[in-house]
Amino acid sequence: REVGRIIDISAERVRQIQNVALKKMRKILKSK
Repeated sequence: REVGRIIDISAERVRQIQNVALKKMRKILKSK
C-alpha cells in the first residue's frame, strides 16, 4: 500500500513539473 502512495506522489510531482515546463515554454514562445 505504501508503494502505491509513493507512485501517486511521484506522478503528481511529474505533472507539476510538466505544467511548469509548459508555462515556461509558452512564455518563451510568446516572447519570440
